[in-house]
Amino acid sequence: MVEAVIFDMDGTLVDSERVSVDAWREVEKRTNGAVDKAFTDTLIGVSRAACLEMLADRLGGERRAREVFGLRCEIYDELAARGIPLKPGARGALECARSGGSKVAVAT
Repeated sequence: MVEAVIFDMDGTLVDSERVSVDAWREVEKRTNGAVDKAFTDTLIGVSRAACLEMLADRLGGERRAREVFGLRCEIYDELAARGIPLKPGARGALECARSGGSKVAVAT
């Protein structure tokens, strides 16, 4: 018997990446294309610090990078408040692990 199963949350159990992409698309609209899809696609999976550094390089400084990233965070929070969808199979995987008697944890 498997004693424990640890699931990653973002991108494994929930489709938070989709919400992030949608938030960046809205930032693109609100900033008249200051950050476009090709650029924001390079930010997927990047740490906050690295993201801010890349934005600063793109936008000409740390202050503007923080403004744009802050806007993205506000939009993300608004979208996430409506609900973040589960990834296909997530519920089943959790139920399978639990029904088999395994301890289940989520890490992110």
